[in-house]
Amino acid sequence: MTDLTIRAYEPRDYERARELFGSVDELHRERVPWMFKAPDREPRPVEYLETQVIANDGALLVAVEGGGEVVGAVVILMRSAPDFPIFVQQRWGVIDSLVVAPTHRRNKVATRLLHAAEAWIKARGASWLELNVYDVNVEARAFYAAVGYLPFIHRIRKSLG
Repeated sequence: MTDLTIRAYEPRDYERARELFGSVDELHRERVPWMFKAPDREPRPVEYLETQVIANDGALLVAVEGGGEVVGAVVILMRSAPDFPIFVQQRWGVIDSLVVAPTHRRNKVATRLLHAAEAWIKARGASWLELNVYDVNVEARAFYAAVGYLPFIHRIRKSLG
């Protein structure tokens, strides 16, 4: 897909971005129902995006098709090492969410969003980038492996209920 622009989120993108992130939420509810539920209110109100992400050293980048439709989005957060003697003092980026409309998957939209996020993070002096992906999201795991992301930590869990 050549007629695609990656740019910073603008308020006019909110409704479409909300829809896209809602599709990821639905996927999580379907595949991990013991952890995720249908929300009783909007989980990402515009205030959240503007005050908790963008104004708090983060970003929301969108992929916009030539006709102006938002077809993908990525939420980026910045983190710093804890002030504890064993940690190297450094900053890194976190991909909090990445989503592409089903109609635009397998067209390099996710790859372009990810590369734009990497550039955004690197420009802020980050040493590395991390993201979380649930084991049940086989498609996302395959995508991230294909673009060079490697497992770093294994989080294991035991139900006590």
